[in-house]
Amino acid sequence: MAKNVILDNDLFVILAGANLLESWLEVCGVPHENVFVLPALSRILQRGKGGLCRSHCSNVIELAKAQVGKYKTLPVVDNDKLAYFENIPDVDIGEQQIFAHVISEDFIFAGTNDKKSIRAVCNHLPASAILGQKIVCLEQCICSLIQSLGWSKVNAAITKLIAIERSEGKRIDNRLLCLFSETTPSEMHTKDALESFLTPLAKECAAVLYPEWMQLF
Repeated sequence: MAKNVILDNDLFVILAGANLLESWLEVCGVPHENVFVLPALSRILQRGKGGLCRSHCSNVIELAKAQVGKYKTLPVVDNDKLAYFENIPDVDIGEQQIFAHVISEDFIFAGTNDKKSIRAVCNHLPASAILGQKIVCLEQCICSLIQSLGWSKVNAAITKLIAIERSEGKRIDNRLLCLFSETTPSEMHTKDALESFLTPLAKECAAVLYPEWMQLF
């Protein structure tokens, strides 16, 4: 059985822009040929337009664009599988495609930074039942990276990303700002913030969250 994973657009750009994407995939034990992204991602990055590109600075978009060609694009999804996730409020078409694909045994999980879609699909009982524990959120990615690389390397990478984004006046992901304090950076601060985010999310969305990397301790 193949050990494939899927990454949503925002998570891909954040990890690629911080130069942490390949490190994270190594932590997961997933080679490039088993990583899938949405078909539109490459086109979006090439054009440099749209909401995703407006949300991130040109340097980050260029880093993501340079890496996206290493990974596969998702094929057309089976309509019967897509039907499980259609018409759920706060689950957009991109997340619908991701969830529809990841229910296959060929996939071990899908990584997403869309908390609204995680909560929405979890609260929709028929969809969460068919999906199972196959979603990895950004905070789980951060946990796994800290466990493998150490806090200092991850902190340096994320704070550099924040500085680059801020230099072009881009809105920084609030979770990243909370996890990696610019005023009082410390490993304990990051761990406490991760725990404060993951504990309630794990209780609320345990039915769909991948069980690994839920805590640092």
